[in-house]
Amino acid sequence: MTATLPPQAPPEEPPARKGLVALFITGAALAVVGTLVAVFLILAAPEEEAGFDFVVIVPAGTGARVDAGEELDLMPHDVSLEVGDRLVIDNRDDRVHVVGPITVRPGERAVYGFDEPGRYIGGCTVDDSGETVIVVS
Repeated sequence: MTATLPPQAPPEEPPARKGLVALFITGAALAVVGTLVAVFLILAAPEEEAGFDFVVIVPAGTGARVDAGEELDLMPHDVSLEVGDRLVIDNRDDRVHVVGPITVRPGERAVYGFDEPGRYIGGCTVDDSGETVIVVS
């Protein structure tokens, strides 16, 4: 005669293991939610408006024109800019030139950003006055 044993329920997980599983699932869910919130904030952030680029091109032959006594009209004596604007000097001449706070070697392009309001006075080799005043508000 064979004895049949009554079916047994699978053993229950210990309470500590159930707590760890629940803690892991909660942590993973919070990590996913946090990541989604961060991505949303990055994508929803307003883009900073780019400032204005005040561009001065110093053409080839400018130094020779200065030596010959020609009047130049490449850079105004007074320039008004706002915080965030940039002064861009593209020197295509074969000489070093100075425009306000920037010195630019031959064939180079220089960019000067204005992060603070103020009055910037500097020399200018491409203006007949020899000086440039930049007011940043």
